[in-house]
Amino acid sequence: MQESSTMLNLVAQYGYVTIFLIIAVENIEFFGSFPTSLIAAATGAVAAEGIFNPWAAMAVLTIGSITGDVIGYWIGRTFGRPVLVKWGGRMIKNGKLETAEHIVDRYGPWGVFATRWVFASFQAIINIITGITRMHFGKFFLACFLGELLWSVGYFLLGYFFWTQVSGILQKISSLGIFGVILTLLVLTAVYLLYRFRKRIFKQSHDGNPN
Repeated sequence: MQESSTMLNLVAQYGYVTIFLIIAVENIEFFGSFPTSLIAAATGAVAAEGIFNPWAAMAVLTIGSITGDVIGYWIGRTFGRPVLVKWGGRMIKNGKLETAEHIVDRYGPWGVFATRWVFASFQAIINIITGITRMHFGKFFLACFLGELLWSVGYFLLGYFFWTQVSGILQKISSLGIFGVILTLLVLTAVYLLYRFRKRIFKQSHDGNPN
């Protein structure tokens, strides 16, 4: 798979420092979006080849993620809500701002923890909102640490043990012709239904927000 090989080559070539920077910047999200889950998995695959030390690689992923989270928190705490309105861009579109505020207001640190690895599209905006609402930094940091540790280790191990198998499965699907197409469509349908379910859950939580 060309895309998979490209990602592996990029991760292997630029090493720990670039991985750290990409992960940290993505968790701020003012500067664009990177496929961080894929990068974490690719880091695991590179470590499986003996290029990276597994423990060091997982540490870099975790520390990079937490660094971005903490920067986002202090951006919100220092500059307040206007920073989101002026610079938030796609983070606050389609009701995401209101939904994220509802998550923080209702679930507090548990909401922070969950958005590290579930509903991760809300992660960056929630970092800023927790700062705006002045959530206790210790609670925020602990929630981030546990959530990012789970995310980093999970995706790293996925790449470490299964990168080759996943690539092989995709190649096998493409060789099955029409059967591969049908299987792919079924998978995409399942993903779409999961997306719709998730969107409905967040809509319900937004509609139930009195604000």
